Amino acid sequence: MECLLQYWDELDDLFWLVPALKERIRRGLIALISLAAIAAVAGLGVLAAVQNPSSALVIAAVMAYGLLLRTTFGDPDFEQA
Repeated sequence: MECLLQYWDELDDLFWLVPALKERIRRGLIALISLAAIAAVAGLGVLAAVQNPSSALVIAAVMAYGLLLRTTFGDPDFEQA
């Protein structure tokens, strides 16, 4: 009986291996897409700074202010609103 239970445990592990691998691949693809988006935005920021430095400075200041506010007050909690 114990041998049968060990066999069943191995089959169960093999069955759940596929969803675990799919989740790991999905997270990796999301991270890759996020990095590509960050690189694209950084490249567009460089292009904007070359074309119109004063506007790029204003945009950077507004974004930095937004990050400062988010760091200070944290994420908004929409569930209590």
